[in-house]
Amino acid sequence: MLQDQIQELAAHCARYRTPNAWRAAGQIVTTLFPFLTLFAGMYLSLDYSYWITLLLAVPTAGLLIRFFIIQHDCGHGSFFASKTANDITGRIVSVLTLTPYAYWRRA
Repeated sequence: MLQDQIQELAAHCARYRTPNAWRAAGQIVTTLFPFLTLFAGMYLSLDYSYWITLLLAVPTAGLLIRFFIIQHDCGHGSFFASKTANDITGRIVSVLTLTPYAYWRRA
């Protein structure tokens, strides 16, 4: 019974084992545009209320964490099939996360 469940789970997870460039690009787009929108909203809200700015900071921080997850996956070479694409994406994202990509990848 347990062996069947393990095999079923392994079969389910097998389709996620190989990097998918379209899915990866989609993850970047669905993170970048909301992040930039919220970040701009935070900047514009400074003239009106710090409370609004702080309220917008919560989902913005969540998207920043999502960027770090993308950087993390690039460091493992699992976000794109190409090592070059992983390294370029990881280095660009590291500017936003303030985490040096090359150092973090080695450590």
